[in-house]
Amino acid sequence: MYHTCDTTPGNSGSSVMVTDEDFIPAYMLEEGFTKKCIGIHTGSEPLKHLNFATLITPDIANWMMREAKIYVDEREQGQW
Repeated sequence: MYHTCDTTPGNSGSSVMVTDEDFIPAYMLEEGFTKKCIGIHTGSEPLKHLNFATLITPDIANWMMREAKIYVDEREQGQW
């Protein structure tokens, strides 16, 4: 996905977040949130003033949650 967030070299891996006050309540399952991470910044094309990111789809979000659970479980078992 393309985005217009200000970035500098070294920002790859940073989250891309939506903070729109109308978007958040419509797409968050719980109240009280003021932003939602929708992507991970992966690079830019400075000559065209473009930034790009990997969109966090439901499949990617589920994969991230599974991997995080494996990490926590392994750490609790002393494997890290």
